[in-house]
Amino acid sequence: MTALVAGGRAAESALRESRLAWMFLRPGTFSTNTLPWARSIRGTGVVKASFPDAHASAIHESAVATSLCRP
Repeated sequence: MTALVAGGRAAESALRESRLAWMFLRPGTFSTNTLPWARSIRGTGVVKASFPDAHASAIHESAVATSLCRP
């Protein structure tokens, strides 16, 4: 386990045990990365992807920024 992962786990553990309201976001796929699909969807109604069976829940960048700014 890297120091970065260990530090993240320690921080999350401390938050879970606190009385603070919390939400963890682990964005991996951003909504704006899907914009190139628009042309294909409008033209054929189909999105062609390298890994069509893969699943990822895209999150909008503003959701990350907003969650970091809320008390």
